[in-house]
This record gives sequence, structure tokens and C-alpha cells, in this order.
Amino acid sequence: MRRGLILYGLALFALLVQGVAATFIPPYLCPDLAFLFVIALALLLPPISGVFLAAGIGYATDVLAAGVVGQHALLALCVFGLTRVCNRPLDLRRPTSLALYVAVLSTLTAVAMVGVNNFMAAASSFELDFTLRQGLRAAVNAIWAWPLLAGLQRIVWWLSDSDRDRRGLAVTLRDTIT
Repeated sequence: MRRGLILYGLALFALLVQGVAATFIPPYLCPDLAFLFVIALALLLPPISGVFLAAGIGYATDVLAAGVVGQHALLALCVFGLTRVCNRPLDLRRPTSLALYVAVLSTLTAVAMVGVNNFMAAASSFELDFTLRQGLRAAVNAIWAWPLLAGLQRIVWWLSDSDRDRRGLAVTLRDTIT
């Protein structure tokens, strides 16, 4: 419970940092920290606690984005589930496979968001520079994915209650860095 609350607080803080950063630099050059946080949680936490945290992060993003309520929450749950399923065959604990996975999934989620927004507004508002902005956003997310995962892995290790959990996380981190 304590670990979940601390991780949720960190995710909310990351959302605030992302919002502040987007006022100084273009939003498409800011990493999508909620998206990256959900991917990291899918790789680090057990399924039950991770799913609740992913839904909470998605709902908090919905509240801050002031869009269709539930859109980001559903997307976070889909990203969490897909990451859990793809982790073993793609070996997402390696930096290159994680970066490629994040870039592709970032693009797919952006297309899904545009599709849902167009469906809800009953209009087609596809902007011409969407491809360029999304390409930059996917690259930024891919660059930030590994450092965020490594940092959260250390925090989860620090918050682990049992010695067995700590040994497992330490071995995983050591294997992925070398």
C-alpha cells in the first residue's frame, strides 16, 4: 500500500513537471511522462497493483487534460496490458528494444487519441504537421524511456518490503545495464 501511494505521488508530480515544462518548450518536445510511467510500472510491478496505478495515472491525466473523461484512463490500461504481454517476447528490459517499443506505441496511442477525438467531435481535424510533431514526440519518449525505467526500478527496489524482491530487482537492473 505504501509503495503504491508513493509511486502514485511520483506519477502526479511527473504530470505537474510535464505541464510546467510544456509552458517553456513546445509540448511535442516534452516526454509523455504518464505514458512512460505506465510502461515502467507494467515492467516493474505485479499485475494487480500495477493495473490500479495505471488506471489512477490515466484518470489523473484525464483530469489535467480537460478532455474526454476516461480516454487517458482507458489508454493507460491498454498500454499497461500490452506492455505486460509484449515484455517477454520483446525483452523490454533492454534499452534498444524498450526505445523502439516506446516509439511505436507512442505513435499508435497518438493516432488512437486523434481517432477518438474525431469520433467524439464528429469531425475530421487531421493537421498536416501531425506526422512531424508525432515523430518528434515518439523520439523524445524513446530517449526518456530507459532513464525513467532505471530510476523507477531503483525506487521500487528501495520501497520493496522483502529481501527476495530486492534481490530480483537488483539482478534485473544489473543484467540490463551490462
